[in-house]
Amino acid sequence: MIFETLVLFQDCTVYKSANVTLEETSRAETVVRVKTNDNISQKYIKVMSENDCYYGLVQFRGEQVKT
Repeated sequence: MIFETLVLFQDCTVYKSANVTLEETSRAETVVRVKTNDNISQKYIKVMSENDCYYGLVQFRGEQVKT
């Protein structure tokens, strides 16, 4: 009975999405999903900021490409 309860609680995982700014995302340097104004979701390896412009890094043919 105790073992079954422990297994049950270990299988529960909660994923919570949070809305953050691009500035916060560029500081975090983690994999992110960005939703555009057209409601299109795009996944980036990380988001970078250069000269007040934001770029996302994606994996393309084995290389990281800035978009």
